[in-house]
Amino acid sequence: MQSLGPYLWIIGGLILSILELFAPGIYLMWFGLAGVATGALLWFWPLGFIGELMAFVTFSLIAVAAGYLLTRRATDNEGEQPLLNRRADQLIGRTVVLTSGIENGVGRVSVDDTVWRAEGPDMPAGARVIITGVSGTVLKVKEA
Repeated sequence: MQSLGPYLWIIGGLILSILELFAPGIYLMWFGLAGVATGALLWFWPLGFIGELMAFVTFSLIAVAAGYLLTRRATDNEGEQPLLNRRADQLIGRTVVLTSGIENGVGRVSVDDTVWRAEGPDMPAGARVIITGVSGTVLKVKEA
């Protein structure tokens, strides 16, 4: 078993990397890379069993930390369309017409083919308003 040391770690790392194809997320890939790195280290510098485990744990921590930083950076970048899946936020700044007047701070506005609940100063139905903000499914409006 000791003579298979580097090969065992490299094969184990490759198996973990292949299993990544069948598992959701990207967790096994980092441990697979750590296994391959451990095998490469053992190729040049033979270690005992405890040394192999310590090398694997060290490479795993480094790989997981690097993976975390890489994936966090990718998800922090909102890209070209930051409001793509936030429909209500896309409405901010639009001018619309009240379908029912705002009484006691609450009314309804029609935006395209949807009627939204609106909050703002009291106004009669048919008044033009500007959408200034969103709170859940309620649009904040002011007089246009």
